[in-house]
Amino acid sequence: MNIKLTAGLILALSAAARPSTAQMRAEAGGEGSPLGVSGSFGLGPATHGFGGLLSLGLSTAAGEFVLRAAAAEEFAIFSTPESSEDFALLYGRRVTGDKTFLRIAAGPGLARTVRPGSAESCYLIFCEYDKIETSRLGLALQLEAIWALSQWFGLGLDAFGNVNSDASFVGLTLGVHLGRLR
Repeated sequence: MNIKLTAGLILALSAAARPSTAQMRAEAGGEGSPLGVSGSFGLGPATHGFGGLLSLGLSTAAGEFVLRAAAAEEFAIFSTPESSEDFALLYGRRVTGDKTFLRIAAGPGLARTVRPGSAESCYLIFCEYDKIETSRLGLALQLEAIWALSQWFGLGLDAFGNVNSDASFVGLTLGVHLGRLR
């Protein structure tokens, strides 16, 4: 893994680790931060072609906890598509505005990659390929910019990625967010 990239990610996450607006209110003796649960799903472009993101977030006074599944898959008709996916548990912070919020989170993620190997058998242009599958533990990242249309519904632009020693991947999705958003 690239040391400069890792150091940059750690610096970015530490800069984002400042207290959220709700936490500052709670510390000042004002309105407390209620426990909030939200979920999101989205589709968009990714490293291999198409990407998808499914996440479940828990907002507490201690920070944001996110359980997520992300995938990036190549569109291939005549061969085995290259694909990457991860399952991760992330921790991060949230900066809240009136109708918007920004959440950044990172944590360990188990990444699985499938690549086409050599052709086993071919008929004209249609070939069957063996699959090369690998699994690695990596650093999972997620950045969400959400516009809450109501207290329980919002739209967001979600960036995700997994940095690992085998096949790092990234994606950007347009997502629907449901749950306690404000």
